[in-house]
Parts: sequence; structure tokens; C-alpha cells
Amino acid sequence: MAALIQPQDQEAERQVLGACLMEREAAEKAQEILSPSDFYISGHGEIFEAITHLINKKTTPDMVSVCDYLRNKGMLETIGGSVFIAGLTGCLASTSFVEQHAKIVESKAIARKTLSALEKIKAKAFNGEYESPMELLTYAEAELSNIEVKTVKGGLEHIGQGLVPVMLDIENRARKKTITGIPTGYPVLTAWLAGYQRGDLIIIAGRPSMGKTTFAAQEAKTAAVNHGAKVAFFSLEMSRRQMIEKLLVNEGAVSAQNVRVGMLSAGEWDRISAAGSTLIQSGVYIDDTTRLTTIDIAHRCRKMKVTMGLDMVFIDHLGFIRSARKAEKRYMEVGEISKDLKELAKELNIPVVLLCQLNRGAESEKDKRPQLRDLRESGDLEQDADVVMFLYRDEHYKREKSDKKGIAEVILAKQRNGPTGKLEIFFAKESTRFLEIERDVNDEQMAGLRVVQGAQGHTAKNADSRARKVHEKAPFWGKGRGVD
Repeated sequence: MAALIQPQDQEAERQVLGACLMEREAAEKAQEILSPSDFYISGHGEIFEAITHLINKKTTPDMVSVCDYLRNKGMLETIGGSVFIAGLTGCLASTSFVEQHAKIVESKAIARKTLSALEKIKAKAFNGEYESPMELLTYAEAELSNIEVKTVKGGLEHIGQGLVPVMLDIENRARKKTITGIPTGYPVLTAWLAGYQRGDLIIIAGRPSMGKTTFAAQEAKTAAVNHGAKVAFFSLEMSRRQMIEKLLVNEGAVSAQNVRVGMLSAGEWDRISAAGSTLIQSGVYIDDTTRLTTIDIAHRCRKMKVTMGLDMVFIDHLGFIRSARKAEKRYMEVGEISKDLKELAKELNIPVVLLCQLNRGAESEKDKRPQLRDLRESGDLEQDADVVMFLYRDEHYKREKSDKKGIAEVILAKQRNGPTGKLEIFFAKESTRFLEIERDVNDEQMAGLRVVQGAQGHTAKNADSRARKVHEKAPFWGKGRGVD
């Protein structure tokens, strides 16, 4: 059986090089699409490397300059001398086809790289060099995802080309009184963020026992139940069963302890049943696979986006994610993870919410409220995130001495495109849920707290046991059921 010939088009390669030698503009177009390694003939790659080097040095890459560069590198005679390079321009049809020919060369290069990656995958599979099927699949996806397509999409365009659609969008939002993102469960926070924005990486961080998972699960449920969003929740710490039970307790506003021990009143059973009916019709999807890589998460999100739609992603939490690329230090790995997740948010045009544990430095200060510097393991988290929110509960530290019993703070510490601030909400321990607080506008000390959930007028102290259904003053973006 004859050996298979690698995908290639030598004539297209010669046409690209000839155009580059004849016209600087053609060379710049080719440079946007190709790299020297994309050429099948190694000599062609050397010539293109000389051309790109000269362009970057702001020198015209004509035949004389290219020959001189290759001569200084000791490569000119190896590739055929100046006669060979002169022949490239002699066979040129036209410089106007340089992009078309460059894309042919790129296509063949991608085909060769794909075959090379498949050979590596096949060798690993044949030799049994993997501990589990998931490890082999992760390796395979990593190898294939490393194949880069350099073709530039978009580029510079005059502001007028995009101005009209943006103005129309702003006018439409003003007319319909809508926001651009997915509403949160809290009107004030929604107003600050304009909802969870497409393409944003959002970090929710805090020390253990602050309620990060509860807050995130409740926000995921709110997005799915109240606003019809399709939500993927990667629960890397808790099992799927535990997450479902948490959501049932939260939606049903029942005692979590009563559910654990199976001592539910008739009323609680009714609310649990109603909660189950609500959740089963919602767009919440839970994945409890442990130790996922960013490639695993991206693959599952892309699949969901294509098959059933995807509007929002929650990941609980950073400490259980691994980068697909090996890193010497954990802080380097965290940097890779944050960049991968930000790229995923932009690629799928959805908000990605990442939960993070804070380091113990947050507890060493007299005021234990977290700050951006407390983000664990890597400064890249703060840099890559569009929004950073901290959860803080004063009574966790001061116990009986706290004057903020039942109060949780949502600290909006960073927002790339909007204001920062602090929102106080009520944490109902019994049903593990966060509730909106109605504030007396004449009392900045929060003495007139009322929970805007359950029977109106109940104080924060006893609202946990009485809270049932949400009553929310309709914000400007439309009616909603609030946080339940």
C-alpha cells in the first residue's frame, strides 16, 4: 500500500510567496493569515519567516532584502539560492489573489496538524497511557484545541458602521424599560449591574460558611424559574442530589433540618411538592463531575449551547477546577483557568459565574470584610473578571455580639463597566435562603428592616420561619417573583 501524501498545495505556497515579494500590502495580508510553520515545504517556511521579520522591522520584503536576510542566516543556498527566490515572482499570476491562496495554505496546514494530533491521540490510546477514559478524552480535546486558526476575523472599521445598531439598541431599551442582562434576585443589584451581562466573567467570593453556594444556587434558580434562562450549574463540591435538595428547600421555603431528618409538616410537604413542580419545569442543568478541567467545562457548555441552548453558567468552585495545560505553580494554573473561563464567556456570549474561596488574609484584619487583594492564589482573577462580588456575614465572626444578626452583605468590589457598592440582604438560616430587605429610606442605620418576602411587616428576626412567597415591588425592568 502506497504511503499517504500529507495535505499540501505547493503551487498555492509559491503564489503566496511571489505576491509577498512583489507587494508589501500583499505580504501584510498574508501575515495576518499564515505563520512560517504553515508551509509544507520547509524552504518556503524559511522565506516566509524572512518576509515577516522584515515587515515587523518596517522594511519592504523585496527579493533583495529577503535574499540578504537569508544569506546572513546561512540559509540562502540551502533553500535554492537567489535564483529559486527570483523564480517565485516569475510564476506569479497576480498579487490580488494572495488572501485566497493564503487560505488554501492555511487549510492544508490545519489538516496536517489535525492528523498529527490524531496520531498522538491514537498512540496514547493504543499504549494505554491513561488512567481513565475521561483522562484520554481530555487529552484528545486538549491536543485538538491547541490547533490554532490564525485567520483574522473583523479588524478595524469606522465607528459609523457600528454606531447606528448601538443607538437603536439603546433607544429600544429606553422605550421598553429593559436591561441588557439577566436580572439578579435583588432589584438594587440588578440596577447596579444592569443584570448579569453576556460575555462577562463574574466572581462571587468569600470565606467558608458565608453562603456562596446558596447564593449562587438561588441566583441560578431565579434566572431559570423567573426569567426562563437555560442555566448550567457545575457543582464540583456538592453532589447532584445535595444540590437538588438545596434548591427544593430554597424554593419551598421550608426548614433544611426538617428535610434532612424527614420531619415535615403537612404544609411543608405541600411547599416541597410545589417546589418540585416548579423546578422540574425550569431550565436548570446540574453537572457534579469532580476535578473537571476548563476544557471539560467548555466542551459541555458548547454541547449544551448547540443542543438545547445556554444562557448562563455557574461553577462551584475554583479550587476544584484544573487547567488542561500543565503549570509549575498553582497560581500559574489559576491564571490559565481564569483566562479560559473569560474566553468561554466571550465565545458563547453568556455570563460565566465562578465561585472562589478567599485566603485567610481576609480574617487577619480588624475589619474582616474582604477586599480584592484577598482573592486566592492569583492576581489574574481580579484582572480577568468583569465583576467581583464578596459575601460577608458579620455574625459569623462576632456571634452574639454582632449588631448585624441575620444580615449578609453583598459587596460589589469591582465592576468593569459600572458602579461598585454594598447591598445588605437577609440570610434565612432555617431555609438557607437569601431574602430581599425593604429599607426605610429615612433610617440609614437599617433599624427599620423588613423582609420583602413572606408576610409584609414581619421583622428580620422572625421572618425566616414565616417566609413563604415573594412580594417584590416591580422594578423598572418588569414584574418578577424576586428571590424565591
